[in-house]
Amino acid sequence: MKRIIATAAAAATLLAAAAPAMAGTSVTPAPSTFTLSGTVTVSQSVTLNCNLSLNVSVDSAGNAKITGGGLSAGDTLCPSVVLSNFDWPISATAPATPGPATQLTIANFRATALSGRCAGNLVVSWNNTTKVATIATTVPGTNLIGQSKPCSITGTLRPSNNSVSINVT
Repeated sequence: MKRIIATAAAAATLLAAAAPAMAGTSVTPAPSTFTLSGTVTVSQSVTLNCNLSLNVSVDSAGNAKITGGGLSAGDTLCPSVVLSNFDWPISATAPATPGPATQLTIANFRATALSGRCAGNLVVSWNNTTKVATIATTVPGTNLIGQSKPCSITGTLRPSNNSVSINVT
C-alpha cells in the first residue's frame, strides 16, 4: 500500500512539474489610465471607416481593462455603432514565454448597430517598440432578422501614453 501511495505521489509531482505555468499579463505604467485611438474599418451589412477611441484603466498590479469607448467621425453612420458590455479585460496571449507581448485578446467585446449586433473576443497584434495595436478580427454576429452575420474590424490604434508597455509574465 505504501508503495502505491509513493508511486502516485511521484507521478503527481512529475505531472505538476511538466504542466506549463499559466502566463500572466503586466501593463505598465501601473496604475494608470490612457486612451487607445485610431482609425478602423468595421463591416457587417455595411462597411464604415471610423475613428475608434477606447479608455483603458490599469490597476496597481498591472491588470488592464477597457472601461468605455466609442466610434466617431469618418462615415456618417459611425456614431450609430454602440459599444457596450464594458469592462473588456485585456490579456497577453503571445508569446508563450515571458517577455514583450506580441498578441493580445480583448474579451467581452460587444457592438450594436442599425444592421445588427456582434459579440466576441478581439485578437490584436501589439508591438512594444512602436506602441501600435493592429486589429484584424472577425467576431460572431447576427443581423436584424437573426441570421448569422459576422462582423469584421481592422485598423490600428495607438496609446495616448507613449510609455505603455505590455508584457507576458
